[in-house]
Amino acid sequence: HKAFLRYHDPDNWPALRRALRRMGRCDLIGNGKLHLVPPRQPPRRHQVVPARTQAFATQHNGLAHTPPRRRPRKVR
Repeated sequence: HKAFLRYHDPDNWPALRRALRRMGRCDLIGNGKLHLVPPRQPPRRHQVVPARTQAFATQHNGLAHTPPRRRPRKVR
């Protein structure tokens, strides 16, 4: 099971606890050094939302088309 490979990820802990209980390995659920996962899920942390950034226009997402500049004529 992939969750066992990523036992350090809190998102996998509920599935790991269920699987360990089914396998009869409740000894691996706890807070000590010899345990894989804690007995309870920690509260979720809030995601840090970056400050609103200004989206810029490019030729691919709506930049107004401007014709290329003309070179000035050479005087003879």
